[in-house]
Amino acid sequence: MTVAVSTRSVRNVGAEALGPAAQKIRNGLISGGTLVVFALIWQWLGVIDAFGHNVLPTFTDTMRALGEVVTTGEFWQNVRHTMVQWAIGLIGAALIAIPVGLFLGRGRLRHRSTRTTIDFLRTIPPVMLLPLFVLVWGTGLQMVVLLAIYAAMWPMLTQTIDGVRQIEQMTLDTAKVFKISRRRTFFKVLLPSVAPFITSGVRVSAVISLFIAIVCELVAGSPGLGQALAEAQHGGDSPLMVALILVTGMLGVLINLVFRFGERTLLAWHPTYAKEA
Repeated sequence: MTVAVSTRSVRNVGAEALGPAAQKIRNGLISGGTLVVFALIWQWLGVIDAFGHNVLPTFTDTMRALGEVVTTGEFWQNVRHTMVQWAIGLIGAALIAIPVGLFLGRGRLRHRSTRTTIDFLRTIPPVMLLPLFVLVWGTGLQMVVLLAIYAAMWPMLTQTIDGVRQIEQMTLDTAKVFKISRRRTFFKVLLPSVAPFITSGVRVSAVISLFIAIVCELVAGSPGLGQALAEAQHGGDSPLMVALILVTGMLGVLINLVFRFGERTLLAWHPTYAKEA
């Protein structure tokens, strides 16, 4: 026990001695080294054709295809289509989910009467509804946006409801005792308390909205990166197909980083985020 505690203490002292800047450099080197190892393994698997039928192109061939495709106007047009559908779907989901979540979370009866319905609807995979949405709204922008709204609204809705339910009733009762107006209570008590839940829900929904947009393009043939990916697959262009898969992954990572940074910036005053800073 003494040895374990001593070893842990030495590690903690060593981490503190490095300082924040040195820790960031060390983490960056570790991440970079991991990517290099991953690329080498990928290259080796591609050279030996580990999966057969040239399914997995080499890393160098994929990077060459990626370098060629990003110089074309068609690629950036597809990126624009995907990002427009993603943004409209996410904004639409937020405009619906957050107000509804605030409304349902405030009332115990409203919450209990709708909880089962919400749990049922949010467990339905959005992809399973794609044929129905295509049948009703076709394969255009409207279908993609509506399905993205449906898929992206549930994390925000449930997080908002949970955030409202976390507020102690004593806090709200105190505001009533001091005759604080409902508007002031909403902006000074309710909204600041729920804000961390809302932002985390929005961050999760942002990635879901992108995923649904790409799946709609891939399966239904809507314009965007998904449609380009399907065309590369049907044409047997494995390097281009894998390159486009990497692009969609990088978009997801970038969106998550942007929203995480925005979350920490907007909520820097909150004790939870102040501790992380």
